[in-house]
Amino acid sequence: MPQYEWRCHVCESANDAPTETCKQCGFPFKASSNAILAARAAKNPQARAVYPHTPNALERLDIELGSLPPWRQIIAVIGLLTSIVGGILIKWTFSWTGALIGLAALLGGVIVYLAAVHTGKDASSFHVRPVDQNNESS
Repeated sequence: MPQYEWRCHVCESANDAPTETCKQCGFPFKASSNAILAARAAKNPQARAVYPHTPNALERLDIELGSLPPWRQIIAVIGLLTSIVGGILIKWTFSWTGALIGLAALLGGVIVYLAAVHTGKDASSFHVRPVDQNNESS
């Protein structure tokens, strides 16, 4: 039983604290994400349930390297492999010298990868969309 006021996942109407089902549509307070998406789809048959897609590591690598020329792709992959070898050296060596060499390889590989992939790209275009000053509401 909820101890606070809550909004329905399907119809978004407000419900009082002790109620366990929505007073508007009857949807339960606790539900799985699949049940919520199915109920929303049943409510509005034209709307299609959209499941978010998170790219795996290889898809992400293809996104980052796909637009680069081949020579920069090769440099980026060499940087990645160097950083992987550096990480393995840090983990599996039993001496400070080996660990420092591994750390240098790890950091050097990351720097080479970042330089190969991101040099010459506009930094603001990666994750942040520009704000349109004309359509901004106050």
